Amino acid sequence: ALDDEQVELLKQWELEAELENVIPVSENVQKCLDLCHNGETVVLISDMYLPKEFIQKMLAKANPELSKLPLYLSSDRGWQKTTSMLYMEVYKDFGADYDFDRWIHTGDSPVADRKMARKLGIVTKSVIPPKFNDYEAALVKQLGTYDAYLIAGNMARFRESHDQIREQ
Repeated sequence: ALDDEQVELLKQWELEAELENVIPVSENVQKCLDLCHNGETVVLISDMYLPKEFIQKMLAKANPELSKLPLYLSSDRGWQKTTSMLYMEVYKDFGADYDFDRWIHTGDSPVADRKMARKLGIVTKSVIPPKFNDYEAALVKQLGTYDAYLIAGNMARFRESHDQIREQ
């Protein structure tokens, strides 16, 4: 069994690794920034176990403007998107005059980001994470490390972005 000091050290290492491995998806960052610059209200909502202050550091690393956006986290608010209650927290804070029919939510979870949002009348857009090809999947399986997963994810994003370029 680990003692309290070892547990805290592991938590610290996890946070360091998370921050070190922040890889912004440029296209998504730019979409957020464009919406903000066009006067739209942009709110970041996530079912997340990490503390709000840490997520703000991660956002700042991706782009300092992102860390200034309203941030609703299940770890901070005690509610989740999967129960619709985290969406209700945003709704409550933005006032009863806010129209859910004008709200467009983007995410990758079929349940939390699509099903639960749609139940509230929120328009949803799906983010489809890149799928590993056979080579990338084999890399992850053979090495069996988190670093291998990160590398394979970067390879898949690179491959997909270049496939789209070739198709144009």
